[in-house]
Amino acid sequence: MNVLVDNAITGWWIDPPAMGVEGTTYFGAAGSDGSVLMNSFNRDSAQSFVIAKSGVDDHNGPAVWAESGVPLVCAWSFHNADQLARVRIGGLPGAGDALSFGRESTVQLGGTVSYAKLFRVVDYTDSNAWKFRLLVRVRYVNDGTNVYSWSACTFLVDKESKTVEWQGKEQTLVASTNNRVPYLSAALDDEGRRTVRLAIGYHPVTPGDQAPIRFATYDVTDNAVYNSSGEFMWSLDGDPLANRTDRELGYVVRPAELGSRRRRFLGVAAGPSAPAVLYAEWDQDDEDNATYFVASASPGEELWSSFSLGPAGTRIGHSETANYLSGAAFQAYPRTSSDVTLVRNTGSESVVERCHPAAMGWVREETASLPYVLARPISSVEDGADGLIASRIERYGSEAGGFTDFDGQVILVNE
Repeated sequence: MNVLVDNAITGWWIDPPAMGVEGTTYFGAAGSDGSVLMNSFNRDSAQSFVIAKSGVDDHNGPAVWAESGVPLVCAWSFHNADQLARVRIGGLPGAGDALSFGRESTVQLGGTVSYAKLFRVVDYTDSNAWKFRLLVRVRYVNDGTNVYSWSACTFLVDKESKTVEWQGKEQTLVASTNNRVPYLSAALDDEGRRTVRLAIGYHPVTPGDQAPIRFATYDVTDNAVYNSSGEFMWSLDGDPLANRTDRELGYVVRPAELGSRRRRFLGVAAGPSAPAVLYAEWDQDDEDNATYFVASASPGEELWSSFSLGPAGTRIGHSETANYLSGAAFQAYPRTSSDVTLVRNTGSESVVERCHPAAMGWVREETASLPYVLARPISSVEDGADGLIASRIERYGSEAGGFTDFDGQVILVNE
């Protein structure tokens, strides 16, 4: 076991969770003391930098953008704690000062903010700045009821001073209907890094017959959203707070047949291989018997085909309703394989499996069996160091709010 970061674990709904440049991988983590951490490792060493500190919450890990010739950028928010999205700019990836960051820059939104997803507008033509889109979840309160949306913010990074300039107001990317708590997973789509795949799922408290999984594509350059069929849906450059709803996108994985079923959405696959999503399902009050599923797009088909990947194992902690499972991951961008890496927690040990499609369904191959609880795998990234990043869970609160009471290590798993 190679320890990358002590007293920390990787987070939820942070994209990209890791990127690589010239053999070094850069990734975010949340510390058990409330630290927000940016980290790097290669075959020779591992380093960490505290970019911020807040109350303890494992949702507060930062998204990272690492690209040759562009300063390292990290973005984060404090889970439902305030109305700010946050950014810091580091040194050039590969340089000795890559993890030396400038001052924090913030933008205020109209509600409390959670998570961060960060993408560069690669064909922005201003020679004096780099342009980025930052996606965050915003919780508004309307007549005492929580209303959620995912919103986009745009900022420029000056190439000389490395200072941040925010552009305009937040723009609604997609709003959730029926007061459902939406999770958004985002991954690079095309080889030019111009478009991003988006998939939307909902908190497991939502009855299964009201919890489809939706898919869309976001053109980072044009600031526009397209549905799963490639049809234009809306531009974010119109009315910034227009009511662009998830229902308008349709769905690619139908809701469960019974309201007593529960579903935990796990993530969307990067391109350029066919779109796919990961999720788990179980019967209400039977959380320890969840099953992992993968659903993938088929040419000409509106609904995607779902396949079982076997038992998901027991949760790592938090509440039974939320059912924080160990998780699974697709191959990182640029994805050329349909393989899935999953982790199954048995309570005293964890099994890592590599799954791949075959003529009669999916084949599972055990690649590691470890004598501790493992969670939240992140596959090796392009141009980064080899190895599966994951969190060794040493403590995780077993009741509601357990995500504020945890400890562990971010490790490199040798499969």
